[in-house]
Amino acid sequence: MVRVFLTGASMFKVGRHYNMGFIDLVNEVFSSLESSMSFQTDAVVVASAYPEKTSDQVLLASKVIQEMGMGDNVLGLRVEEGDASGLAALAVGFSLVKSGLAKNVLLLGLEKQSEFPSRRLNDIVAQNLDEVYSHGVGLTNHSVAAILMREHMKAHGLDYEYYASWPIVMHDNAKGNPYAYLDFKVTMDAIKSAQVVSDPLRLFDIAPRADGAAAVLLSSEEATPKNDARVEVVSVSSSVVRGDYEPRLLSVGNSMRSSLSQAGLSMSDVDLFEIHDSYSVMASMILEETGLTPPGRGLEILQHVPVNVGGGLKARGYPGGATGIYQLAEAYQHLTGTFPGKRVENAEVALVQGMSDLGETSFSALLRVM
Repeated sequence: MVRVFLTGASMFKVGRHYNMGFIDLVNEVFSSLESSMSFQTDAVVVASAYPEKTSDQVLLASKVIQEMGMGDNVLGLRVEEGDASGLAALAVGFSLVKSGLAKNVLLLGLEKQSEFPSRRLNDIVAQNLDEVYSHGVGLTNHSVAAILMREHMKAHGLDYEYYASWPIVMHDNAKGNPYAYLDFKVTMDAIKSAQVVSDPLRLFDIAPRADGAAAVLLSSEEATPKNDARVEVVSVSSSVVRGDYEPRLLSVGNSMRSSLSQAGLSMSDVDLFEIHDSYSVMASMILEETGLTPPGRGLEILQHVPVNVGGGLKARGYPGGATGIYQLAEAYQHLTGTFPGKRVENAEVALVQGMSDLGETSFSALLRVM
């Protein structure tokens, strides 16, 4: 049986990098990864959701291979599955190694989202929504998230302060994370008095979209150094469930349970969660799907299990289709004890969950130290 390992990771600070294009961002993460280890790339899989709209760019994988001088026979692919592109790229790279087509696959997450005013970016991102009944009639992702938040409040008898606890913890986690966009603490008063975006959704409930680049290296067992702590990608799963404004994320539960089942593990075996907290209400609904808390009390898991220790999308920042690669890179660094910010010590199992902005499609990956 062919096994797949994460053998290296590199990230660039999420932010508004107006002076940098895609290749500039790639140079930052590729040179950092290359300086820390020696490897021969067989394939490059680029995760990027919106380059056609935000930068008038296609053929990103081919351009990366050419600019980085990787050789004429390196396979180049770009994966697009909206904001779930990062873990979709993992599924592709995982399959390439499993099948024996490649020994080393470089996964690159790339996104540029800072070149436009918010109104234009919101319109671009709204392409995630149904073309007839949502985007086609003027809805945005924020307005749909607000509907879900209101329904979630009603279903579980929650007030706004419950959701406000999420950004407080995420901003605190981001302190000391050199890759975080919003690495500062916030107070309950600041959150409650912030601008209403789409009632009841306020500014601090929304993960800030920005530019970013991150890389991880997938390797076969024979290409993995034997003298280092090895992180195995045990399983990768996905699920698609059309959203219907019900305050549940069925695709998330399906993908997480499938990944754990393939590994022969349960939720209680997970030492670290990396989740796709595009909105505060999404964080709660994702964590409810673990079954580790009562329904409607997902954020209570923060008292028991480390979640998004680097600040998550909320405070690290939300680099679109590159998000899943950041999640994988952080999880890898926690499991190997190399993360430069707040660190989870002695973690052995990590569950990484990524999704489209509103959870219609979800991917999950189970990582384990060997």
